[in-house]
Amino acid sequence: MPSLQADPTRLRQVLSNLISNGIKYNRRGGSVRVEAEAVGDRVRIRVIDSGLGMTGRQLDRLFEPYNRLGREKSAVSGTGIGLVVTKKLVELMGGTLEIRSEVDAGTCAEVTLPTAAGSAAAAGAALMAPGYLYAAEVGGVVMSVEDNEVNRMLLESLFLRWPGIRLVQAADGASGLQLARSEHPDFVLLDMNLPDMNGLQFMEAVAADPRLASLKVISLSASAMPEDVELALRSGIVDYMTKPLDVEQFTRKLLAVLGAPPLGHGSVDD
Repeated sequence: MPSLQADPTRLRQVLSNLISNGIKYNRRGGSVRVEAEAVGDRVRIRVIDSGLGMTGRQLDRLFEPYNRLGREKSAVSGTGIGLVVTKKLVELMGGTLEIRSEVDAGTCAEVTLPTAAGSAAAAGAALMAPGYLYAAEVGGVVMSVEDNEVNRMLLESLFLRWPGIRLVQAADGASGLQLARSEHPDFVLLDMNLPDMNGLQFMEAVAADPRLASLKVISLSASAMPEDVELALRSGIVDYMTKPLDVEQFTRKLLAVLGAPPLGHGSVDD
């Protein structure tokens, strides 16, 4: 079996969640098995259970955050975000996740990931992928102010590639301001729509506090309207990025803010 081009921690998270689901939603005396095969320059990993299975309607809504597909009424605990995060993690590694299921016949979760070996072009592309950039060279403190649990988990996973960076997170504007005063982050990733204030109000509080005068803020927003971007930049935000996050673009900006060499220069670590 060829080696995978994947982040080991993320891959463990992915397989742990899929196997856990196969066990949780199984039947008494049921089974869960894991298979892997190489197909060209990809590896397919299947987690197959003999459990309850799902209807076509449930499959259509499988990746909706916090939707447990009616199983919130069962004795099995859960939040309904596990598969959402799992799918995002697989995609961040350049892979795909597909789920096939049949009621009373079980479920097959298939993860397809690129191999580490391959053509020279594929190898060159792998070295340019964000997951291989400057893991040993970048350091600093990054703060996220984000109320969405899925987005917070995705950021945690994204920052695993940089052990020199410490990520601190707040779930609302007030705690974010307090955290910024105590942690002195190199920059802040700010969700523009928080439970207690919006991004512009957060920036007003930053401007009014001399302790936060040097704070660099990059906004993360679902809105790409030009007027929203303009207002954000006028408020003192140094950059504006839209969701869903473009990982490569985000990586370039993060490296620039933290003073790392431009993309494509310097040493590369896996």
